[in-house]
Amino acid sequence: MTTYDSNHFMPVIAREDFEIGCMKPLSYSREEISKAIVDNVKRLSSGDMSPRQVEAVARMKYLGTVNVMQPENLEDFHKWFGFFNDLYFGGLLKGYCRIETYNFKDMGKRVDGHCRGYFHIDIPGQELDPRFRKETVDGHIAILRYDVGYYREIGSSHFTDPFTRWKNYFDTLLHEMLHAVDGIYGYYCLESCCAEVEETWGHDIYWQAAAQALEDSKVLGWYPQLGRTESLCVDVEGGYILPDEIVLRSLGLDITQILTKQRQVKAYFHEEEVRPPAANRCIRGDWIVDA
Repeated sequence: MTTYDSNHFMPVIAREDFEIGCMKPLSYSREEISKAIVDNVKRLSSGDMSPRQVEAVARMKYLGTVNVMQPENLEDFHKWFGFFNDLYFGGLLKGYCRIETYNFKDMGKRVDGHCRGYFHIDIPGQELDPRFRKETVDGHIAILRYDVGYYREIGSSHFTDPFTRWKNYFDTLLHEMLHAVDGIYGYYCLESCCAEVEETWGHDIYWQAAAQALEDSKVLGWYPQLGRTESLCVDVEGGYILPDEIVLRSLGLDITQILTKQRQVKAYFHEEEVRPPAANRCIRGDWIVDA
């Protein structure tokens, strides 16, 4: 979650400015970023693609391959990151993001609870170690790497299929890239004037509008699925106020599906809360104890 004061001046993003090198990090409202992404994505189907998008489509057509037998390889992640960055985001994330994959255990050490991926940003002036000052924002996209052996042990065939894992990985990558554009270019103030303003949520109406445009886009048979309903329900469970049905309908969200999924999310969080603690709290789950 980020915060900003609506009294601060935040510039409008013109279509020609939605390009790497034309936008300043930490400077724009999330509403403007969302509108700019929607406008840029719609160019893919309107016949008015930017030169960057034309080049990206050509690269996808001739170089858009994946190592299906090993969908966890980082080379494919970086290649498709470049495709998505140029297709949807005007190349804005180039040089600002690094990508890493983690297994379930390592991911659990970094976030509280289960997730398929997350985005983290380091902002100049907020370094934990004053000896290492950052000159610009530094983004980090983490993606959960599925343990095929585990799913085979429990008798599930869902993630043992490499095609399923490949599609899931790249949907998660695009989901987190959308967060990255928000985080890197969204307004952020380090002054005290913004200390008490209302917080914004990761999957609010601005993120949902941009994600809807991405899901509606069809490029060379690529159909993104960004888990919009599930993500919204997790935010609601955390305290985000669910928008009214008219707003949800305008975003292509079904209130019936949301309420059903919300009950599942609530049950999951309740199960996590009532799970009995370890017998010895001095021994953490990530420690190795010799016999």
